[in-house]
Amino acid sequence: MKNILTAFSFLTIIPVQLQSATEDNFKKSFKFFPMVGLFLGIIFYGVTFIPIGYELKSLLILFLWIILTGGFHLDGVADVFDAIGAVKNRERCFEIMKDSRIGAIGVIALISVILSKFIIIKNIVLLKPIFIILPPIAGRFAINFMAWRLNYAKESGLGKSIADNTDFKTFLFTLIFTLVTFIILSPKTIFVLIDLLFLLIALSIFVEKKFGGVTGDIFGLSVELSELVVLFGVTIFVI
Repeated sequence: MKNILTAFSFLTIIPVQLQSATEDNFKKSFKFFPMVGLFLGIIFYGVTFIPIGYELKSLLILFLWIILTGGFHLDGVADVFDAIGAVKNRERCFEIMKDSRIGAIGVIALISVILSKFIIIKNIVLLKPIFIILPPIAGRFAINFMAWRLNYAKESGLGKSIADNTDFKTFLFTLIFTLVTFIILSPKTIFVLIDLLFLLIALSIFVEKKFGGVTGDIFGLSVELSELVVLFGVTIFVI
């Protein structure tokens, strides 16, 4: 239970009372990342029962999506796109991602992600709200995939422990958890999961070539892109 609560503490701003949590608890919490996504998805699904218009429900879900995760992943989107659009030198890319300021490309990327999410959330809430549970699971699974697939690109950083301590067993556990939850909601979601895996494979190849490995910001980017792919996939293949 302490490992699960550690995962919640790391991935959300939900106030979790942790006493004497250790580094070992943190390392063992990685396999519960998709479980955190499931919890967030259930919260979002609960919003759909509020007796207000579907557009307001969608907006509330989007706000909760950003607030409960502290906006960490969106920050990664802005930083990585700024770095990709600015320079080719790897070290300079890391400097740009570390900079607290956001450039024009980062702003455009943020607006595109948030607007795309809102539009698709509206569609899902209107037609089949139960499937709003899936994208947060996929986003947290993406962290496990990238951490297993890639080494950490820098000597230190927030995500170094995740990249250094995610082995195949952890990845396999999270893959099975994600697969089972998807299939329970609908067998058609297997096509969505296949799309997700293609995205993560392509992203990991690009990231390895461009940055030499994963970083905390790249983890954030993988979360947001994975959630978008699943949102699109649910709309195309399931609803």
